[in-house]
Amino acid sequence: MQKLLIVSKRNGYTEQLTQAAYQMGIEVCALCSTQKDLLRFLDSQVEADLVICTDQMDDGLNVSQCASILIRNGYFRNLFYVIGSTQYSQYLNSSRIRYVMNTDCTPKELLEMIQEAMYNETRTPEKNYSNSNDNPVSNVRNRQGNPNAVPVSPIQNQEVPAQRTPTANYSGMPKQGQPSPQGFRPCTITINSPKGGVGKTSLAIELSSVIAKRAKDIDFNPNTALQRQKHIQVCLVDLNASFDTMASSLRFVRERPDYPTVINWVNAIEEKIYRTMTPAEKERLRQDENYDFSPYIREGDIIFTSEEIYNLLVHDDQTGLFVLPSVSLPFDVEYVKPEYIRIMLKAIKSLFDVVVIDTGNNISFFTVEAMRAADEIFLVSAPTYGSVTVMGKLTKNISRLKLNKDRISLVVNYPNGSDSELDPIEIAKALKLPLISVLPFDEGIRESHEHGEPYSCNTRKSRYANEITKLAQQVIPLWAVKTRSPVQTKPRKKGVLSRFFG
Repeated sequence: MQKLLIVSKRNGYTEQLTQAAYQMGIEVCALCSTQKDLLRFLDSQVEADLVICTDQMDDGLNVSQCASILIRNGYFRNLFYVIGSTQYSQYLNSSRIRYVMNTDCTPKELLEMIQEAMYNETRTPEKNYSNSNDNPVSNVRNRQGNPNAVPVSPIQNQEVPAQRTPTANYSGMPKQGQPSPQGFRPCTITINSPKGGVGKTSLAIELSSVIAKRAKDIDFNPNTALQRQKHIQVCLVDLNASFDTMASSLRFVRERPDYPTVINWVNAIEEKIYRTMTPAEKERLRQDENYDFSPYIREGDIIFTSEEIYNLLVHDDQTGLFVLPSVSLPFDVEYVKPEYIRIMLKAIKSLFDVVVIDTGNNISFFTVEAMRAADEIFLVSAPTYGSVTVMGKLTKNISRLKLNKDRISLVVNYPNGSDSELDPIEIAKALKLPLISVLPFDEGIRESHEHGEPYSCNTRKSRYANEITKLAQQVIPLWAVKTRSPVQTKPRKKGVLSRFFG
């Protein structure tokens, strides 16, 4: 009989995990909820065949400390993590510790996957990656001292969009011959510009739609090494608090009656805050003429289930994209607090693999919180002196906003078709930012958005769609993964488009 060690805070999940183990004939030899419990178990003569940890402990022991203790005691090969937030993904990936998100599977499914993974390991010797270029968690981005260096294409001899320049810290570009980008980490991209009218919203819509539609046919799980099939999920968040312009650009949003917005999240968050308050705090709140929840916000206590998150978003059946529209009126901004933005983004990031955030041409707390939550920031500039001048003012004050400049990349967009005043490469040099994409003018974009449809998904042969596709592949290389092929009654043509788009 296998022996299971559970290292976790005592809660409903551990109870379900314990019950699932009992039903599968696995003995739970210990449940350690504190570091003291864990050290006491390790000092005993009992040895576990399997260790499952979560990111919550009663004494606040963090993931890296707990994992280090277990690895030092010889539990690396049979150590698995269940996490509720993507903030731990980078550490677990870099340490090659296998993990799943707690929303991915039930405890019983988790145990079944682990048993299958451990069975496969006994049949296949583990490869030594210590001195190999095939390390699955290696980072292909090279921005050290040369922000404009062009990397070698990670997918050789395949008809896929080529990369222009290195993009952000996406450690998931597949090596040649790999069937799927197993090293991919969930990423959040914030799109911003201090200048209006440069195409931020159009870029956010097009980029997220292209990734979402391509991801509909992909079967792999980028969050885990357990090989459980999972669809990549993409969410587009509108934090441009200016009359909800994104919702008016997407037909599937505007045609849904009473679609949820950021204000619905505010209401849901305040309900959860109220439930965590003590009777004395509730009484003080009732006596407050402003009914201000600020003194009672405990961000770590506000948890959303996957079902609650889905209900607070709008889903497009055609592309598979989820969207969170912004506040409908600028006056509603007064009901939103920076803490609410952080709670909302944390919940969305815990469920989605790719999150794209559109922001306004300002440095309001909406924009600042979105930029701080991002793994990458795409700054959009038109090739004009006015746009570049304003962009320069922003980049010179990055440190004052407490942002990491290494996460910032440049996209030059031609939004109106006029002759360019400046060369994109010269713009990148002047702003000292890596140029990752140049988007050509296409008059079809405006017409497509007026009809409420994303342009690039439906017009793949256009130059603009081609550039969006290249940028999308830098975010997540779905074009390197085989898609599910339906049964064909007639032989398919082996042309470029049939292979490229499946």
